[in-house]
Formats: sequence, C-alpha cells, structure tokens
Amino acid sequence: MSTETKTFDEEFLTDLAAHPHTFDDLLADRYRAWEQAGRQHEGAGDRIHSVAEDRREGRQRLWRRTMGEVMQTARIMAAAGESRHGIDPAQALAYYETTGSEVAAALLAVTQMEDIYRRPGNRWQRFFPCGNRDGHIHASYRDCPTVRWSTPMAWRPDLSGLTVDEAVEKLGPALCSVCFPAAPVEQRSMTLGQVADERTRAEREAARAARQAVKDAKQLRMIEQFRDTSGWVTTVAGALKVLRDEVEYRDYYGRGEHPSHAETLAASVRARAVLLAREAEHPGWGADQAAIGRTIASAVKKNIRDGARLDPATGASLAPAKEN
Repeated sequence: MSTETKTFDEEFLTDLAAHPHTFDDLLADRYRAWEQAGRQHEGAGDRIHSVAEDRREGRQRLWRRTMGEVMQTARIMAAAGESRHGIDPAQALAYYETTGSEVAAALLAVTQMEDIYRRPGNRWQRFFPCGNRDGHIHASYRDCPTVRWSTPMAWRPDLSGLTVDEAVEKLGPALCSVCFPAAPVEQRSMTLGQVADERTRAEREAARAARQAVKDAKQLRMIEQFRDTSGWVTTVAGALKVLRDEVEYRDYYGRGEHPSHAETLAASVRARAVLLAREAEHPGWGADQAAIGRTIASAVKKNIRDGARLDPATGASLAPAKEN
C-alpha cells in the first residue's frame, strides 16, 4: 500500500495539522491517488462491459447495460470458461474487485485527513484557483455555487494556512466574492486571466526598464557629450578612450608629442569631469577617481611597451622638447 493510500497513526496526523502546508501537501497526494484509483476502476469496469459484449450509445456514449448486469454475464462466462475479445472474464472480474478495493483504501485515507481538518481549531484557510481565464480564487474545490461542474480547478496546498492578504500577494486580487465576501473590493477586482495579463505587462515593463537602465549607464546625456579630435563623444566608453588617447599622444610611439595632443588634453579634462559627476549621481554609471587613475596607469604601461618615453611612476613625457 502506498503512502498516499495507507492510513497513518491519528496522533501523527493530529500533530501534522499544526503545519497546514505540509498537511495539505500530503492530503493533495491522497486525493490524486484516489482519482487515479478511480480511473483504473472505471477502466476495469469498461473491460467487463466489453467482455459481456455491451456497447455504448447516445450522445453521452453511455453503456446500454448496468454494471450489475454485465458482471452477472461475466460470471456465467467465467464459469463456462468462455472469453471475448481476448479478455478472460475471471481475470477482468478479479481486476475490477482489486481496483475497487484500491479506491476504497484511497478514499479512507482522504477521509481520515479531512476529518482531522474539520476538527475545532483546524479548518485553516485553503485556496483553489480556477483553471480558466475568467475564473477566480475559491475557498473550496467545488462547493462554491459559481463553479460549474466543467470548470477546471486547482488546489494550492503551498498557500494553506496563509492569510487572505498573503494569498492575494502571491495569486493576485482575484478572490471569489461568494467565497470571500468580507475581503476588500480591491482584492476581488480582477479575474485570474486579468491578473496574468497584468503580471505579464509588468514583467515586460520591468524588462524594458532594465534594458533602458543598461543603455543609460553606457550612454552620455546630451548635456554631458563633448567633442574630441575624432568627433562627438557620446558614451562612457568613449570618455574613457579620450583619457587613454591623451596618454598615447604624450609621446606617440616614441616619436614625440602628437599634433592633436593639446586638443585631446582639453577633451580629457572634460571626460574626467563627466565621468566623476556621473559616478557621484549614479554609482556604476561613470568612474570614480580610483577607476580613472587605473585607466591612466594602464595606458601608461601599454604605451611604454609600444615605445613611448614616459615616466613609469608619473606618466609624464620624457621625450625631448621640440625646438621652435
């Protein structure tokens, strides 16, 4: 016998009721086992109808004969050693009896736990959302008069024992007004489909905002943009490049000062101011003094390797001054 169908010690289940989520998780498994056993038992009954050569008819495809009638036919066939459609009547009857016992055992396991749930002091709040877009969150599986027999239903044992406010925070403001008449109107303002749409919309907006934040972190605002020798500097990466270019132009590959060094030096002053201001306003959007220092120090090392005559400690040019 599986865990889902066997009965437990009553004291164990009574103690477990102090933990609604865990209790209902186990109970949900038992309900699933009951439903599965019921489907197997129904299939076993269909085999007996088939062996008795019964047939379905009508729009609802119902069997013409009752279960009692076809079982009587199957017993007669079993006694005579007959079979139909490759089905042994005796085996079909035995399987029907076995699955029936499994249904009874599963129902007993469910009933045992539901009896404990109904005791005074238990009866914690449960939540059952509909499976359709125009549905709501109910307080029972199918006891609400607004739930049709064909309405797909779900059970959220993970929310068992929570307050209504806590459940709404997780599921959205889609409470059934019949099941939760005392809940504020704003908690009963939407259907589950509308909640899903709203959350999808919020997720899209959050993703769009995140993309824009990344872009804003990289892109200089119009008021921050400035010109360098190669044109307008419009990004943080471009501003950092200006700092590196200024170092490179101090002694361009060991050939002396680059003709554009003076212009780039002025642009680097502007780049430094922009980067520091952005970092102070939005950390991570620019560069602080330490980061700027590391960028320049790295550029000094690189250009020395490429032949530039720079002081390794200060980065100052060691190239001879040009003669007028």
